[in-house]
Amino acid sequence: MKLKRVLSLLLSLVLIVALFPIAVFAAPSQIQYTMMLNGERYTYYTYLVKRGESIEMALENVMVDGQPAPADKVSYQWSESFTDPSRPGLAFREIAGATQNTYTVDSYAGVEQYMCDIVLEDGSRTSCTFYFAEDSLTLSGSASQPCTYNEEYDEWEIKELSVGDTVTLTVTPQSTLENPTYTYSWSGGTVYIPPDGASQGVVTNHTANTLTVEKFTGEQRYSCEVSDGNTTKYIYFVLIPKKTITSAITVNGNVPGTYAGTYIYVTNPGEEVKVEIPASTTGSNVNYSWYYTNEDTPIHKITETGNSVTHKKSTFTENNPYAWEVFECYIEDGNDLIRYWLMLFCLDPETPLAEAKKIGANTPKVSIQTSDTDLANSALEGKDLQYMQMGAPTEIILTTEMKGTVADAEKQAIDNQLGKNSEIGMYLDMNLFKDVAGEQTQITETNSEIRLSIDLPETLLNQDSKVTRTYQMIRMHDGVAEVLDCTLDQETKKLTFDTDKFSTYTVVFTDTTVTEETTPTDTTNPSDATEATKPADTTKPTDATEATKPVATNPNTGDEYPVALFTMTFLLSLCAVVVLLFRKRYV
Repeated sequence: MKLKRVLSLLLSLVLIVALFPIAVFAAPSQIQYTMMLNGERYTYYTYLVKRGESIEMALENVMVDGQPAPADKVSYQWSESFTDPSRPGLAFREIAGATQNTYTVDSYAGVEQYMCDIVLEDGSRTSCTFYFAEDSLTLSGSASQPCTYNEEYDEWEIKELSVGDTVTLTVTPQSTLENPTYTYSWSGGTVYIPPDGASQGVVTNHTANTLTVEKFTGEQRYSCEVSDGNTTKYIYFVLIPKKTITSAITVNGNVPGTYAGTYIYVTNPGEEVKVEIPASTTGSNVNYSWYYTNEDTPIHKITETGNSVTHKKSTFTENNPYAWEVFECYIEDGNDLIRYWLMLFCLDPETPLAEAKKIGANTPKVSIQTSDTDLANSALEGKDLQYMQMGAPTEIILTTEMKGTVADAEKQAIDNQLGKNSEIGMYLDMNLFKDVAGEQTQITETNSEIRLSIDLPETLLNQDSKVTRTYQMIRMHDGVAEVLDCTLDQETKKLTFDTDKFSTYTVVFTDTTVTEETTPTDTTNPSDATEATKPADTTKPTDATEATKPVATNPNTGDEYPVALFTMTFLLSLCAVVVLLFRKRYV
């Protein structure tokens, strides 16, 4: 008995020791979430909010170990910060009843931080914090010349200035503090400075609420840092000259994409690229200054002084397939100054850009025939190209689905475009999308046309040798039906067309009866070809008497029936004689 009891105790001890690491050292659950503030994603910045305003904080897309968190397995508790005189820093206290994944402050009262604890049923927990500062300061700007506020760029603009004009800029602050202490610090100067040039009108640490400057060539931009002792903000002014230069940029005849003041264009490795910036002025002569740089070469001035540069694009490298090259061009006429900054780069040949997908088993295959390089310039915006050059995964997707019918209004518009003897082959719903860094957006129109091809099904191919079949594509976009020309490759059976809009397409075919060539019936049979075509000789001299001699004719006397009767009688008699002779021989 004692031995059995000892063995039982040892076995229990072994089980406890075996299970101990699982219970003690089990990894806690991983909790992920998205922080939202007033409906927008929050990323741990200090948010300025005025007293009395409402704010809404939320935790969305709460995940546990990569799976959506069950509502009954997770709890929330919100807390707010406060100042405790008994200890330095901030302390937190729970907010009664704030136990959901959202919390709304109806009237902001100066709290600096709100924190939310997330606790799972198994004891795993995490927390997140929203940071706030009281927005006690409001700034407005004015100038001695006409001045307007540009809300999009958050700046005060003074336009139509000429070289030599003097402008005084003024900042007017307002604070909700009882005794604000204002401080000012100005900085700024030339906006565009050539790499080998010097900045003009530089201002640093000017500490009054006004600044007086003199206008020189090109744009000037100035900023002022203002504080009321609680909140610090910036205000911006831009001095814009009279627009005396008109210009535009093209690369190989195409308009490049633009983003944040940068023009961006995709080229093929080794491709010859022509950059053109024709410009005209209402002032004096236009002067050009060109500069070049790449990832391995410092920026330097090049010899071109006209409105164009021809350049052979360098090839990509294995380490950096998106290697870039940059051209800078400065155009000035003594009053206005314009700067162009153009980036050229190549696509990674190992990463296809385009993908065509068909929806439904009956949908024919559609292919994008345009090269990835041309497709990128046509379908992507400058911002997309910038992200792509930085290595963001990018894809252009074409989806096609065959439809049995379309809306009545569309059908009527399509029918109105049908030609005589034309028939509808099929309806296709074609849509183009771009996926840049994981964000997918629909493209309804491209910058230029791209080429597509459709593998025609057998049912739409001509099987009758007595007719010829031609095809057209009717595009229905924004309520307008347009006829597009198509070409059919008889060998591959691919129907190819160009388009720059994506919505409803209708394949239309027209059959025309083949006219057979017939040979005229030859009613003559001359023995000699020359003789047959020889004209009658009307000039041959003849005897006068012979020429006037009447032609002999056989008049119809009505004797045809007696002659036939006599002939028949003769034949019958001859037959009778033959019979008699035959019988006499064998009697």
